[in-house]
Amino acid sequence: MKQLTKTLAFFALVFLSGTVLASGNLNVSIVQGANDEAIIRISNAVNSNYKIEIQNDAGDLIYYKETKSPSKTYQNVYDFSKLDDGNYTFTVKLNKEFSQTDLRIDNGKVKVMEQDKELDPFFAYQNDILKLSYLNYDLGDVKMYIYEQGSNNLVYEEDLGSDFALHHALDFSKLRTGTYDAVLVGDLKSYEYELKVN
Repeated sequence: MKQLTKTLAFFALVFLSGTVLASGNLNVSIVQGANDEAIIRISNAVNSNYKIEIQNDAGDLIYYKETKSPSKTYQNVYDFSKLDDGNYTFTVKLNKEFSQTDLRIDNGKVKVMEQDKELDPFFAYQNDILKLSYLNYDLGDVKMYIYEQGSNNLVYEEDLGSDFALHHALDFSKLRTGTYDAVLVGDLKSYEYELKVN
């Protein structure tokens, strides 16, 4: 584990920060309408196509829609009267970003329980340096693990903290030639990035 050293490259972090912060503009609003309806408003800074999914608590996909023409905003009224009472997940996906809302339907009434937003991290590997930038929307603890492919040996781990904007750089120049997996683990999801050391 000592073979890997943490590298702080200010100019790289500023660049990475700008790259990630240029994304993350997806906004989803769910407002209770009539008893069994919800008004959904989706917006983004640029014209986009949105993928909309509703899943039940067993993970079964019960509704899917992909908007046909790019737009900065999308609005629709969803009628939940035909759904059984229970918990549902309403997800909007946009490229590497998604917003997930937990809904509870009880006697035809829709209630928003919790809303989470997630944006895939930005990874870049060049000149033996792995650069990472991640917007930690839920402010949960984030950890980084590096595994050697093939043997699956853990060669490095670090707690990156729980700040909103996380920027990190790792120097791979001391590691032996091979393929490695960088795994970023947050509260909602984990992300993998494969890199080769020559």
